[in-house]
Amino acid sequence: MKRAPILEGTTKCISKRPRLDSSNNNELDEIFLKGSVIKLKLRNFMTFGYVEFCPGTRLNLILGPNGTGKSSFVCAMCIGLAGKPSLLGRGDKVSEFIKRGEDFAIVEVTLCTGGTQRPLVISRKISKNNLSEWNINGQNANVAAVLEETKKLNVQLDNLCQFLPQDRVVAFSQLKPQDLLLETEKAIGDAHLFNMHSSLVTKRQEIRGLATRVREHESELERMQQLNKALERDADRINEKNRLIAMEEDLRKKAAWLRFEEAREQCKASKNALKDCKKLVQEKQRQADIVIKPLETLKAVLKKTDAERRKIMSSMTSENIKKNSLDEQLLALGNDAEAVSNEVVSLGRSQAQRESKLLHLQSELDALTQQQLDLGPPPNNQEQMEEVKAEVRGHSSSMKELQGRRMELREAMTLPQRVQGEVANRLRQLDDVKNQRLRTLASMDARIMRAHEWVQANRQRFESDVFGPILAEVHIESQQNAKYLEQHCPFFLWSAFVTTCEPDLRLLRDNLGGPFGVTVINYQGDTSSPIRQPQNLEMLHKYHITCTLDMVFEAPSVVKYVLNDHAGTARSFIGSSNTDACMEELSEQPGVSCVWTPSSQYMMQSSRYSNQKSSRVVETKNCRLFTSSAPAAERASLEAKRREAEEDLLTISQQTKVLDDEIRTLEVLGAEARRKQEHLLAQRTAYEKQRSKIQSLLLSKQANLQSLRGQSDERETQRLHQKGLRVTQQRHKTLFQMHASLISAATFRQQLDSKVLRLAELELQVAHLKLQVKSFEDDFAQLQRQYTILEQVQKEETQQALQLKEQAMRIAHLPDADLEDKFDQLPSTVEEVQEQILDLRAQVQALFIQDPNALREYEDRKNKIQALEEALGTERETLDKGEGGIDEEKEQWLLELRDIVQRMNVSFGASFEDIGCVGEVSLQEHQDFDKYEMRIRVKFRAEEQLQTLSSQRQSGGERSVSTMLYLIALQEFTKCPFRVVDEINQGMDAVNERKVFVKMVEAACRPDTPQCFLLTPKLLPQLEYSPAVTILNIMNGPRIKEIADIRDRDFKFYKPIAGRS
Repeated sequence: MKRAPILEGTTKCISKRPRLDSSNNNELDEIFLKGSVIKLKLRNFMTFGYVEFCPGTRLNLILGPNGTGKSSFVCAMCIGLAGKPSLLGRGDKVSEFIKRGEDFAIVEVTLCTGGTQRPLVISRKISKNNLSEWNINGQNANVAAVLEETKKLNVQLDNLCQFLPQDRVVAFSQLKPQDLLLETEKAIGDAHLFNMHSSLVTKRQEIRGLATRVREHESELERMQQLNKALERDADRINEKNRLIAMEEDLRKKAAWLRFEEAREQCKASKNALKDCKKLVQEKQRQADIVIKPLETLKAVLKKTDAERRKIMSSMTSENIKKNSLDEQLLALGNDAEAVSNEVVSLGRSQAQRESKLLHLQSELDALTQQQLDLGPPPNNQEQMEEVKAEVRGHSSSMKELQGRRMELREAMTLPQRVQGEVANRLRQLDDVKNQRLRTLASMDARIMRAHEWVQANRQRFESDVFGPILAEVHIESQQNAKYLEQHCPFFLWSAFVTTCEPDLRLLRDNLGGPFGVTVINYQGDTSSPIRQPQNLEMLHKYHITCTLDMVFEAPSVVKYVLNDHAGTARSFIGSSNTDACMEELSEQPGVSCVWTPSSQYMMQSSRYSNQKSSRVVETKNCRLFTSSAPAAERASLEAKRREAEEDLLTISQQTKVLDDEIRTLEVLGAEARRKQEHLLAQRTAYEKQRSKIQSLLLSKQANLQSLRGQSDERETQRLHQKGLRVTQQRHKTLFQMHASLISAATFRQQLDSKVLRLAELELQVAHLKLQVKSFEDDFAQLQRQYTILEQVQKEETQQALQLKEQAMRIAHLPDADLEDKFDQLPSTVEEVQEQILDLRAQVQALFIQDPNALREYEDRKNKIQALEEALGTERETLDKGEGGIDEEKEQWLLELRDIVQRMNVSFGASFEDIGCVGEVSLQEHQDFDKYEMRIRVKFRAEEQLQTLSSQRQSGGERSVSTMLYLIALQEFTKCPFRVVDEINQGMDAVNERKVFVKMVEAACRPDTPQCFLLTPKLLPQLEYSPAVTILNIMNGPRIKEIADIRDRDFKFYKPIAGRS
């Protein structure tokens, strides 16, 4: 016996048994088989903060009290190896496996890959939004890659023969014999038997479908052949009619092409007339060109002469503009000479003004220099500035820290606020359910609603709890069970109120007895213990009885006791639709007085005198009162959550208020420090501003003074003399230019008169030629109009011919040699063709056809008959080949399967014989492969016969023994890497549990035995262990570390390894 090293976090895993002599351990193969679990690490998974499992190579016993986390190991293996949560029967979302209060969970599974190869490490990180992050050997991966790796190792988590979690143990015994055979085939070897079985089922279904189609096709072929014989006469007449119609169609085609030929000849005639007219137009154009050419030449000369005239006029205009400009220049120069004379006069007056300005600027400079001396040095407040800056930075740092803490408190406030909102919404929903029930009762008796309102308004007057109406206190999930419960209890119970003490009873009767008239029931019995159930309930399972009526609904314990006392809910049984067939036998069972099935209520009574039983059957009615339900336990839980959220909000609000006060204090201190800083800055700024202003004024005054001193009257006099000389010279030059401009203007006037006379002569010649051209244009226009008319006629006739050709092509496309031969044998004029068409139509009308669609139907059916005959030949050939192939595959499959079942039967029977019972495994063969069955038959008592294992016939312990021994018998044929069985020994008696354990130890010691995990909260004392057994103890509790330290001192063989939470 070995104990695996386990890394402990929030959970201690301690071996409770002393190590046996392991001197013979060398005989045990310590090598992990391919696919075995080497290590399992969990973080924040279900009950564990952090834990590490290191199982052994063979049988692993995982022990621990209920609730310590044994099944967490099973769940972790399933979730970590990409199994579906539904396989565990604990939920549908992976986020439900995250430890409460944590945001994520991590599962890491290390699997052996065989030989010296590197182990396979699969890691899965689960978040609260049901998303997962996968890693394989440290590399990012996805779920498809994980499934591919586990498939290579033959891990079958969906096979109950390999993976049997606690919540699915009962599912194994409920497997139908057909399903048990399939699960067994999956677990054997590489599942090739299961694949062969599935292939045979599929092929058998295909062969049967093919045989059915062959029979249907043969029948359909015979039917269609008979129908075609009846249509042959009508088909001949239709053929004759079609021949005449075809001849008519040929004539109609010939007529279309004859009309096109007539239109084409007419189009040719109009085209020739258009050509003649076009020749006349061209002749007139040639004559007009002879006159137009000299006219264009004269027009060009006229245009050139006119351009020369405009150029001369433009030159005259330019000379006039130049003369006007010279006049303006002479006037301006005269004004300039007068201005120079005035400046000479004013120069003498400006000398005195300049001396006065120099004296004034010097006095201003002296005053500014004195102000600069009076200003003094700048204020020395640098140390005060640094102290104030440090104070401001300190206040800012403290302010940021407090604001960060306030932000954290606000974020922490969102969680209780969200919880508060969710609880309020759910309470409103529950209140809506209760109000709906109350409205239903009020619709039947308005006094009930008034009584309920009075009770709610006077809650403070009661000494204890008051419930009611009872209908509003009951929660039931199944609508079918709701029908049973509503019909079973009388209406006065549903509208009744329940008290638990005499003063409350008197208070209600005094106030609700008169005007309200409702029922009040007082119950003062013990409600702490559960209602006693019938002792024969388990024996009634074989009649498909599932439970009693009081088990299908939730209510306060007082209400459940009242319903049981007044209506006997614990003595009313609920069955299924199969119960109807065995009611005669069920009615003879003791203690059975009322049975409910989906369709009926059976009530049995015994006569007081003769003890004879009589029964009455009532049809099950639909619900009128139970339209929805609201669980009381959920309401209490919601109220607790709301109070907790309110307390959290109050605490956070108080902390936030303290922080706000501190922040306001810091804001006041910070504002005062900033005001000091601004005052010091203002002093320095005012000094710098005053100093800069004085310096600027000094520079400005000095520059003005320097400028005035640089001015001189001698230079100004010289400047005015030069200016007067330049104005006189410019006036002489302008007078010479005026003389030349007047001579040019006279020359241009002579040239302009000559050009005007030449233009008049040319215009007379152009007018004479234009008259000749106008005569030619009139003749040409008349010919042009005639040509346009002829052209339009030719277009219309061409369009008509094209339309007729298009119509003829649609009716009969040419060239076509066959059609042209037919046209040669037909009349050559349209009139003769029309006459022959009328004759053919008369012959067609003379033919009487009973069914116009007979020919089409005959031909269609004839084609179908041909296609069907070909398909039948192919299907018959395929059917023959398929039957032969199935027989060969069946023989191969059955030969191997029978051998395995026979060997399993020997092993299973021997195991049962060892525990003093009888068991057998048999293969039930059938013509249909999907109806083959694997039957487990057991007998635990001598007086019994062998019975098929099922959840209705055997007890829980008997089913556990049978399941475990079946798995042991299956073990030598399976090549699965590991097997998991969770709490299968629960319900076994001590003798059977001991014997089963011995069998498991024996199986674990065999060569090439797969790794096995058995989870149980307890084991019998004095069991025999072998070196192949590894024990993992799991314990939880607030003092677990202290207990572990004590055990470390007492048991030196155990060495715990500390971990982290």
